Formats: sequence, structure tokens, C-alpha cells
Amino acid sequence: MAKCTVCGRNAGLLLSMCETCIAEQNAAAQAKQQRLEEARAEQYAHVKCAACGVPMEFMGQLPMRTGGVGGGWHMLAGDWAEMGEGLLPLDLFRCRECRRVEFFDLDLSLRS
Repeated sequence: MAKCTVCGRNAGLLLSMCETCIAEQNAAAQAKQQRLEEARAEQYAHVKCAACGVPMEFMGQLPMRTGGVGGGWHMLAGDWAEMGEGLLPLDLFRCRECRRVEFFDLDLSLRS
């Protein structure tokens, strides 16, 4: 049996950590995620729906593909078609009242 790399207890044949340490790390990760979501809610409280004025709910960042070659040309050019392609992270928000969805560039990812 292998020993847990954190506490030294038996971890099982293919595991590097015991079940107790895995559960503790999962709980810590969930608590961290909860704190991040609460901080994000405070950070984005100023974003209001353009239609009804209600604070919008942050849904996360959505990576949008930019550049590259479209229209089937990638079949001829292969990986070269993706050379000019990039990812642009846009912040996605949804209104709880009217269900309107809007994209914002809150971290100023877009070039001016």
C-alpha cells in the first residue's frame, strides 16, 4: 500500500493521498470557490440590465474565438488557418427579471 503524501496514512494502491485528505482538500476548494463567487457578486453589483435596471447575474467568462479563417478554408490550409486566431474572454451576464443576456469587456480585453 502507498502512503498518503500529506499525512502519512495508508492511501491505497493507486492513490497518492488518503480519503480523509482528499475530502479535506475538496472542502477547502469548495470554500474557496464560494468566496470567489461572493467576491465576484460584490465586484459586479454595479452591472445593471439595460432593459429593466435590475442588477445582472454574472454567469462567467466566455472565450470568443477571433481571427483565423472561416468558410471551410481550414480544410485546405490545415493548422495554418488557425495561426491568426485568438481567444477573447468576454464577461457574460443575465438579468434575473427579463432574462436578457449581455456580454461585457470588464477587464478591457478588447483593443481600443
